[in-house]
Amino acid sequence: MPFLIYIGLEIIIIMLIRFVIYGLSGLVMEVFWTGIGAFFNGNIALTGHTYLWMLFIYGLAVFLEPMHDSIREKHLILRGIVWIFLIYTIEFLSGFLLQVLIGYCPWDYRTVTNLTFWGFI
Repeated sequence: MPFLIYIGLEIIIIMLIRFVIYGLSGLVMEVFWTGIGAFFNGNIALTGHTYLWMLFIYGLAVFLEPMHDSIREKHLILRGIVWIFLIYTIEFLSGFLLQVLIGYCPWDYRTVTNLTFWGFI
């Protein structure tokens, strides 16, 4: 039994490390791309930004690994449909949850387009 506990603890530690890697990677990419976007809006300082809440949202990608493994051999179009559905669902749910918890969603698409679902996607 202690061996099984050790294996379980090892898996949890690996998942936590991957959670942090996914979270930090997401933050860095978001700062990079918002900086690039700033350039096209005339900001030559390339000011990028993100929100610390995004660390946790991007970190959740660790739980998508089993889905990735299970559809890896499927047709490209099917994989694309699955990922679009999952990403939109996660974006909506995380935006909705932030709105409920802190009263604010960092991305509110209502200011840029009418083609939005509650401003979250």
